[in-house]
Amino acid sequence: MSGRLLEFAGSAALGAGLLLAWVYALSLLGFSCPSWDPRLSIVPRVLLLPLGYGGALLWALLLLPPSLSLGRLWLAAPLLALALTLFLGDPLPLALLSLLLAFKGRSFEALPAGIVAVELVVLLGLAAYAYGLRLPLLSALPLHFSLYCFLVPAVPALALLACFSPLLAPLAPRRAELSLPVRGKPLLAFGLLESFLVWSVVYASALNPGARLVGVDAVTRYYPHALQLLEGGLPSVLKVGYDRPLHYLLLYGLARALGPYDAVRALALTPLLLYALASYLVARELWGGRVAGLAAAVAPATYTATAGLFGGLYGNWTALALALLACAAAVRWLRRGGAARLVLYLLLLAAAAGVHVYMGAVAFAALSLFLLLAAARKREWRRRALAALTLQLVLALVGLYAGERYFSALGARGPLSIVRLNVNLWLRRAASVKLFSEQWWGDFCFAIYRYAATAALDPTVWLLTALAVAVLGFRDLGGLLLAPWMLLTALLALTAPSSLIYRSLFDFPYPLAEAVGLAYLAALVEGRLGGRAALVWVAALLLFKLGFALFFAVGLAS
Repeated sequence: MSGRLLEFAGSAALGAGLLLAWVYALSLLGFSCPSWDPRLSIVPRVLLLPLGYGGALLWALLLLPPSLSLGRLWLAAPLLALALTLFLGDPLPLALLSLLLAFKGRSFEALPAGIVAVELVVLLGLAAYAYGLRLPLLSALPLHFSLYCFLVPAVPALALLACFSPLLAPLAPRRAELSLPVRGKPLLAFGLLESFLVWSVVYASALNPGARLVGVDAVTRYYPHALQLLEGGLPSVLKVGYDRPLHYLLLYGLARALGPYDAVRALALTPLLLYALASYLVARELWGGRVAGLAAAVAPATYTATAGLFGGLYGNWTALALALLACAAAVRWLRRGGAARLVLYLLLLAAAAGVHVYMGAVAFAALSLFLLLAAARKREWRRRALAALTLQLVLALVGLYAGERYFSALGARGPLSIVRLNVNLWLRRAASVKLFSEQWWGDFCFAIYRYAATAALDPTVWLLTALAVAVLGFRDLGGLLLAPWMLLTALLALTAPSSLIYRSLFDFPYPLAEAVGLAYLAALVEGRLGGRAALVWVAALLLFKLGFALFFAVGLAS
């Protein structure tokens, strides 16, 4: 065990040296990374090496273990590179030595180990900053930024690639191996802890000592509406929250118990935890416990979380989580039958619509396509899929009719009116939009870069989603769920006004796709380099994503 730890430490040291060399190269090329400053909007952070004498010495020390692995004579190389660096006033000798050692060593394993080490330092630094702790840590943020800043100019194209990924399904391999050398339940626990950490940085850290409300809807919708609910009592839930009555019922209960201010803060924690749990449960039904654990670990660190926190999209987010729980029940019904599973599916789908009418309608459409494709794909699923589809259509029609009559009697807008209004607005917009025109591309880029601050700039979201949807295709239930859902999301996002593109992209369950993409990559790495290398690569990507999300949360709270 100690031998493996020492070997990993040596690999991590070499990987960190490689990352320093990479930052040095990017700084020479003048790269910067967009970063959100609440006071100054989005500002570019120039990539500069955090060196000085101490940094150069640390870099040289990092290169000692990999040098020793090549023989004792190599121990002089880091010292010589350090001396040349100090003499020249330029870290080029240390950068060249890092590349040479990587060439002679196992760089493909060293790089992810270095990312793990760097991201752990980043996370410790961010946590210390958020909670007012003083830790003797060098800033590793430039190394973190260097992992994705070079892809930032391509992020709109990557998001577009994810939108069109179902069209790549014919190019996918006939069989997609998914592998992960980690059990799912520890990753589920990790995901729930991540959720609480992200929430606590925003609402329970030294960065926000007054616990001010954060997020657009949290300030402009939920807090003033909580005051109205307390003033009007339970009957006002349907009048104030006509487009999300169940969510406002929850808000009313929390406001009665905690007060309106703390109720909105608690409302933010609910979707974070529920989304991680729901992602785990549906992924477990589709691909097993290990991929499910990845989905739970990704859930608090994906686009849904960053955009959801910025926009205060707690209703959309909670409804999406309930829709995923409905997916889990639907998959169980298709495979095993049982009236209780069918009833549970219908109740959860109805609850998603009750929590947020728009998101419920999107989930209804996505799951309708899922059931149609399942019925066409396998004869053993056909009867159950068509039965579920028929019942959910009947339930929707009855619910819309009853809701319209009841809400109209209260003088509030009913669910049918809301759906009709949104459909008409979308049809008018879709008729006028000119896809792939210069104006359209400008709006799409503006939405990716400017709306929700830097929430969409994690390239792994779009790359892993595109990979997963393309690889799964339409072969199994997982592909039959994700591919049409992505097509529906793309249809809405690509025809939405620029101010609503980021909200339309929010409609897709990214943790499921990202978990599949990670598991697919892990299987490829395991096949070539072994299970340990696969584990380190997965850990590196997960920690990078958490670092991105936590840095975003720090920006929100500041």
